[in-house]
Amino acid sequence: LVRSGDTIFMDASSTAFNMIPFLKDTEDVTVITNGIHTAMELQHYNNFKSIILIGGMLRPHSGTIEGVMRSKYIVALVDSTKMGADSASVFISPNKIDHLITDDQADEKTIEACKKKGMNVIISD
Repeated sequence: LVRSGDTIFMDASSTAFNMIPFLKDTEDVTVITNGIHTAMELQHYNNFKSIILIGGMLRPHSGTIEGVMRSKYIVALVDSTKMGADSASVFISPNKIDHLITDDQADEKTIEACKKKGMNVIISD
């Protein structure tokens, strides 16, 4: 979904962090992130137009900067092991997600529930 010239927001999650090498074939992408570790990894690639770290309060141990975020549409990249699992933190309400990308090990009932909430679900192999 990321094309050359796009502006994207990447959160501080390990899933978003591990997506970085898959962006190597794009050019002039502006990345806005609330993750210090994400920004540090992005700097190792020279194809990004800009890497913007948002301001806010730093959460100890996670490298996450918390603040208000707004986007045109929201894409959630969530591996199947995290879908339906309880978490100590929530990054967004499910009804605000436009596109959900997950792997082919995701539970079919969970996928159907996401589709019913209006999400465009993309299954990656």
